[in-house]
Amino acid sequence: MTLRNDIYFGFATRLEQAMTTQSIKHSPAVLAKKFNAGFDGKAVTPHTARNWILGRSFPTQDKLICLAKLLGTSAEQLRYGRHSEKSLMISNSDGTETELTNSQQQLVRKYIMLSTSQQKLICELVSDLLI
Repeated sequence: MTLRNDIYFGFATRLEQAMTTQSIKHSPAVLAKKFNAGFDGKAVTPHTARNWILGRSFPTQDKLICLAKLLGTSAEQLRYGRHSEKSLMISNSDGTETELTNSQQQLVRKYIMLSTSQQKLICELVSDLLI
C-alpha cells in the first residue's frame, strides 16, 4: 500500500467514526445531502462522498473544514487523527498517558455541563459499575 492510500484509508476510518458518533447513516447519499446543506461552494455528489467513505479520495481543505463542522470535530482530527492542542489527555495509574477519542471528549464536555448533583450521581453510577 502506498503512503497516499494509507492517508486516505486513515481519513476514511476517522470519517466513519465521526459519522457514527453523530449518528449519521453510513450512506454516501445521506452524507452528501447533509454536507451540501452546510456548504456554500459547489455541491458534492453522492459518488464523491462514497469515495471519501471508501478512502479513495480526500476532500479539499474548504470541504474538509465544512465536513469537520458537520461531524462535530476538527479538520485536523479528520485529516491526521489528532486535535493537537485541543487533545484531552489523561494520566493512567501506571504513569502513561492516554489521548481521549473524539466521542470520549464529547462525553467529558457533556459531563461538565451537568449540575453538581448530576455529576455526583454519574460518579456514583460509574463507581458502582466498577465493582
